Amino acid sequence: MFFSVIIPTFNEENIILQQIREVKSFIDTEIVIVDGGSTDSTKEICEKEQVIVVSSPRGRGTQCRIGAQAASNDCLLFIITHITFYFYIKSLVRLVKKGGVLDE
Repeated sequence: MFFSVIIPTFNEENIILQQIREVKSFIDTEIVIVDGGSTDSTKEICEKEQVIVVSSPRGRGTQCRIGAQAASNDCLLFIITHITFYFYIKSLVRLVKKGGVLDE
């Protein structure tokens, strides 16, 4: 799959495992966690899930930019941890897989 899923984090230990597993349940692709200096166990949880973990200064824009630079795929999908709208993401992924969304 040509998606990279980028998730900026800061002290998300209570939700990040659920988020990673949810993403993995509907798309087999690279997941990049961009941690903004968490003081909880966010980074350790992510490392155990075998996703890419990079550090960044805190700030969603900065974290998204650094995540995009760390990603290796052409299509970037940004997910914010405390916002769950997987129904829409799943629909987007299905459309792109069918070739109905992106133009070259």
